Amino acid sequence: MFWSIKFKLAILYSIALLLTLAIYNALTYFYLREKLLDGLDNSLRSEVKWIKDAIEPKISNLESAILEIQDEDEVARTDSTLENEIWDIIYEHSLLISKKQFIQIKDKNGKELYSSLNLGSLDLPIDSVSAQEGEITLMTVDKFAFHKIRLAVLKSKHLIIGVAYPLDEVEHAITNLFEIFIFLLPFALIFAILGGTFLAGRSLKPVNDIVKTAEEITAGNLNKRIPEPRSNDEISRLIKTLNNMIDQLEKSFERMKQFSADVSHEFKTPLTIIRGEIELAISKRNKVSELKKTLANILDEVIRLSNMVEDLLTLFKADIKQISFNFKPINIAELLNELLEDVYILAKEKGVKVRTEQFEPAIIMGDEMRLKQLFLNLIDNAIKYNKRGGKVIISAKNKNDSVIVSIVDTGIGIPKDEIELIFERFYRVDKARSRDTGGTGLGLSIAKWIAQLHNGKIEVESEVGKGSRFSVILPIANR
Repeated sequence: MFWSIKFKLAILYSIALLLTLAIYNALTYFYLREKLLDGLDNSLRSEVKWIKDAIEPKISNLESAILEIQDEDEVARTDSTLENEIWDIIYEHSLLISKKQFIQIKDKNGKELYSSLNLGSLDLPIDSVSAQEGEITLMTVDKFAFHKIRLAVLKSKHLIIGVAYPLDEVEHAITNLFEIFIFLLPFALIFAILGGTFLAGRSLKPVNDIVKTAEEITAGNLNKRIPEPRSNDEISRLIKTLNNMIDQLEKSFERMKQFSADVSHEFKTPLTIIRGEIELAISKRNKVSELKKTLANILDEVIRLSNMVEDLLTLFKADIKQISFNFKPINIAELLNELLEDVYILAKEKGVKVRTEQFEPAIIMGDEMRLKQLFLNLIDNAIKYNKRGGKVIISAKNKNDSVIVSIVDTGIGIPKDEIELIFERFYRVDKARSRDTGGTGLGLSIAKWIAQLHNGKIEVESEVGKGSRFSVILPIANR
């Protein structure tokens, strides 16, 4: 249970969700901290600039006036008047801003012109700040009147201006946010575990459906399929692949059932004949000629069984792809000419005339032995299912990028509704006649397999009572 895929996925989902929340909270913390500090810095800059713009002109005017005054008492009175004006201006302005803000103004000689009431006897550390004239310098002072402050300093031609604000509020806001994150952490952990479990269960639902359906599928119940989702994700493709596999299994089992039934039926007749012949020979005192006839009948059935087993083994090996092939360039015309001697012998035995038309030369890539087997099967059928005195015409012509080998006979023909069935194993058009001809019912199945092996096909045209045309179409090599 604890090491199931669902448990592992739930843990992974939980860890991923917690990491996401932790990264989000950390980014939020630092982003908010920077934004608050930026806001405070902008506010301090504005204050310093406003004070400079409000006082600097008065200082300039005072210096011009002092140059014209000779009386020292008059100069002192003028300085006093200026200080009072600065006090009035800054004080009135301070009423509109936070009472926590510190303001201190000194002239270029270090004389204090203004100090906010909340400073008391303290001085802002503005004299020690090394700043270029006209530029505002920002810094953090860790210990000032039991406060950590943010200080903005501006040194101009006539003044040194310092404006500071305690960082308590910013630090407090950041600390509160951090505490909220810590407080919510257990709830986030619970949510992550529940969410991870839910997501893991939802993700594995299709897998559970696959397992449930697979458990219901047996050799006798291969018609069930796994419901396919509408999505086109990995699970969907897996389900489609499994359903295709089940389709193939169902078809294979159906072929096995049909094959078993066909083999049982095909073997039953010759074995029954053999048994009957042997029992008859044992029960009676037969002459030597009669015994020879009985043995000949048994031999015919044994040969037929042997041929059937050989054909079955060929098809079985083809199904499981355990047959090796020797592909090489083959001249179709030469291959057909090599077969004619055997074909003439078969035709003579059945009283059938074989005629050949021009074999146009064509080179294909193929297995010589299998191609001979293909054409012999088709020609043998054309002879077997022909009438005495009938004809078989063999031709080979090139068309486009293919060679077409045609075998035409004047035999019994094939009904149109059975043409598609003749390539099935053990299927026979004339079942009564097939025993007399010694066929196994597998020749056309093997021929079709060999044609497909060579990327070719077999086309059939037939008319009952008039004959059939079998056309083997094979691709020409490098043309």
